[in-house]
Amino acid sequence: MSILQSSKMMVMQVSGLSKDALHVYVGLGVMLIGAIVLRKGLRDWRLLAAVGVAALAGEAWDLIDTLVQGEPVRLRGNWKDVWNTLFWPVVLFALARFTRVLKARRPLRAALRTAAGRRCSHGRARTPARGAASARAHCRNR
Repeated sequence: MSILQSSKMMVMQVSGLSKDALHVYVGLGVMLIGAIVLRKGLRDWRLLAAVGVAALAGEAWDLIDTLVQGEPVRLRGNWKDVWNTLFWPVVLFALARFTRVLKARRPLRAALRTAAGRRCSHGRARTPARGAASARAHCRNR
């Protein structure tokens, strides 16, 4: 048994999850960790490509292990594993790319700026209570 197969068996025993559930978690994990590391949104195709590469690499390793052990190859099982790994990342990608479901209503930076009040170039707060004309004059007089 290869190190990959031993690792999968250990994770299954410790977590109590099935092999199919682990594929779902790996797919989501690769996509979300990739989004954090690359600082990309879920609508970026590279995240989906990374999940696809991970799924295919894992199944290639499984096929090699199967052949080395002299067992019959079951491509239907391998396809199911790839499907389980890719399904939810594809759903998240499609929702982020083609719908407004995962879009922020207001960018975080704008929300924070509104909450804290605007600042001049010299760092002094412009408060809305002073009025727009007063705030502009405040910045020019500095």
